[in-house]
Amino acid sequence: MAARQSKNASAEHLIKVGQDQGIAPVVDLLRSTEDTVQQGAAAALWSLSVTTENKIKIVERGGLPLLIRMLRSSDEGSQEQASGCLYSLSVLAENKLNIVQEGGLAPLVGLLHSPNPEVAKQSCG
Repeated sequence: MAARQSKNASAEHLIKVGQDQGIAPVVDLLRSTEDTVQQGAAAALWSLSVTTENKIKIVERGGLPLLIRMLRSSDEGSQEQASGCLYSLSVLAENKLNIVQEGGLAPLVGLLHSPNPEVAKQSCG
């Protein structure tokens, strides 16, 4: 019972972050020149993207091209976090199309051959 209440509280918290304009500043962190900052931002967006509302807001705030750019990074942590976030966003059909239109398909396919198994796993969902 306590675990269920905790899950509900967690989901409510994620929705509230999206409602309180919390997504835009996190998307802005994807523009950082520091890999660790980008990774942290992508991980936060991945967590926030569990709700449909937040998936939409991440895309509306310009997250897709920034996440796709991270796929081309030489840093495997960046690749893994961006791939995971894009997979979560792609649950919405319109986001699948947006990811392809933004040029995300080729780098995702390329990461299937990554020597890092976690990167390869996240790139194929």
